[in-house]
Amino acid sequence: GSIAQQIKLMNSLVQPEESLFDLRRFWEHCVACALIADRLVKRKLLPLSKPLPFSDYWIGSLLHDCGKLVLGFFFWDHFDRLANLSTGAQINFREAESRLGDVVSHEQLGQLLMMRAPMREDLARCVGTHHQPGSIPSSLLALVNFADNLCKDLGMGTLVEERGEYDAAVLRVLGVTQERVEVIRDGLGQAAVQEVMDIVDRCTAST
Repeated sequence: GSIAQQIKLMNSLVQPEESLFDLRRFWEHCVACALIADRLVKRKLLPLSKPLPFSDYWIGSLLHDCGKLVLGFFFWDHFDRLANLSTGAQINFREAESRLGDVVSHEQLGQLLMMRAPMREDLARCVGTHHQPGSIPSSLLALVNFADNLCKDLGMGTLVEERGEYDAAVLRVLGVTQERVEVIRDGLGQAAVQEVMDIVDRCTAST
């Protein structure tokens, strides 16, 4: 119910017809990130040093890319340039932002939205640094970053060509080897993908 309310609210914004922003794919990625983060915690697939509150990792992962929503709805011409550069140069979206000299990234836009909500500082910081977790990321940030990359490897990135790029510091904090990444990814598999599709179908119906 909470997901449906948030999606329907954001979908009520006006999206220009000429924008390349794929709203459906955006929600598939965000819902997948939240669902996978929940699977990782509930099934104890990661040796977390301490429990993480459900509301923290659910909100952080569901809304981690909310800055892209702002770009896609209100700065669609710039979003198109970023998407085309990312696809053409085979680089991730954040690298495309850097190459175009963006003063404010989608991460920072998302952090500003979280601060205005208002959300707790650690949640806002998690959204604002989910691509650049630093050398000692918090468990929350590491989980969101890891789930984000798993989504991309499962074909549920916001851009079709995206693939996971696993950060060494994140893997160290989570106590996960590269071999373990593959085991977790394969274990989640198509069952998780289908569940995400079903959830997004229900949440976007009649919007």
